Amino acid sequence: MEQLNEKKFEQALDSTPITGTYVFNKEYVLDYSFKKLSFNKLKITNGSFTCSLFEDCKFINIVFESIHLDYCDFKNCYFENVTFKKCTTENIQFLNCNDMPHIM
Repeated sequence: MEQLNEKKFEQALDSTPITGTYVFNKEYVLDYSFKKLSFNKLKITNGSFTCSLFEDCKFINIVFESIHLDYCDFKNCYFENVTFKKCTTENIQFLNCNDMPHIM
């Protein structure tokens, strides 16, 4: 599968579901509000979503690896087969979500 970069990911936010394999620069930071998006068969490696909000999003078959997710809020989200592998998750909140991702 082709590995995509930050620019391709930001372009993918305009469509749903968001799929693919993205390898970010370790210094890449996306402080963003993700609302009513669907993420399916997605793997993201490196970078940071610190202080981001995910609201009314659906995550199916997702791997976040070596991502900074500190101070992220997940509100009214649906999780199915989601893993946070080697991610930082300080002060992460899950509010009214159906499940929790596997944190490894």
